[in-house]
Amino acid sequence: ARALTVDNASLREQVTSLEAECAKLQTALSEETDRRNKENRVLARKVAELTEEVSEANKKLEWEKGENNVLKKKHASAIKELNRELQRAVKRCEQLEAKLPQQLAPNTRTGSISSLSSGESAPHEDRLQNGHSEALPDIQVREPDRQTLIERIVSLQRAAARRAERCDFLEEHSKQLTAELRTKARLLRHLLCELPAGAVGSSRRDDNKKEIARLGGGAMAAVWGGDPGGITAELSLEMNRRLQAVLEDTLLKNITLKENMDTLGAEISRLKEQLKSYENK
Repeated sequence: ARALTVDNASLREQVTSLEAECAKLQTALSEETDRRNKENRVLARKVAELTEEVSEANKKLEWEKGENNVLKKKHASAIKELNRELQRAVKRCEQLEAKLPQQLAPNTRTGSISSLSSGESAPHEDRLQNGHSEALPDIQVREPDRQTLIERIVSLQRAAARRAERCDFLEEHSKQLTAELRTKARLLRHLLCELPAGAVGSSRRDDNKKEIARLGGGAMAAVWGGDPGGITAELSLEMNRRLQAVLEDTLLKNITLKENMDTLGAEISRLKEQLKSYENK
């Protein structure tokens, strides 16, 4: 009898210690659940903010592409126009250079003739000088500076090249970001499949269930007008299975979206910093 009493006392002590340990574990579990729920809410807000940032970045990228295309067309037309002006200027210079030797040749001949006859050469020289002076207005045209035109063309080509490099840079980063998104999304889907359906549930949902149960009904009772007699066991199980499937699918989609956007936060911020640095350059 004493042995049984001793064993009973030891077993009671073990039960008491196990109950205390179980209470501690339950407290830790509730604290961990609350902490996870808070983290999920913070992540949800962060996901919304990052979604807006991604949308703004995509809009800015589209705008930059459109602006780059417009500038490319504008620069191409400007370069064509400058090339045409340069060709016209070159032709005009060639024509003027061809006219100048013809007008300078009589002056050389009059210089040689003047040594023979000063009286005869004077009227002839005056006549040549008059003819040369009359021809001057035809050749005194405003000649465009070829070096200025070339420098202008080079500057436009450099600006177009910078725009093209910027567009290529943005497209390359967009492709890299899309590839990382897909890779991380596949990884997160694989990891989230192992989580239970109620892992991300909040304590408020349990409170709502208790309140509904206390009032004497639930979702099914609301559907059937509060009359539980119209619900069979098979129908109730089928409806529960469908609701559970819909709930799990919704939770999985929400968790996947949250985690994907959270992992993309660093990449988006890095991309924004690089874009700002590129714009400053």
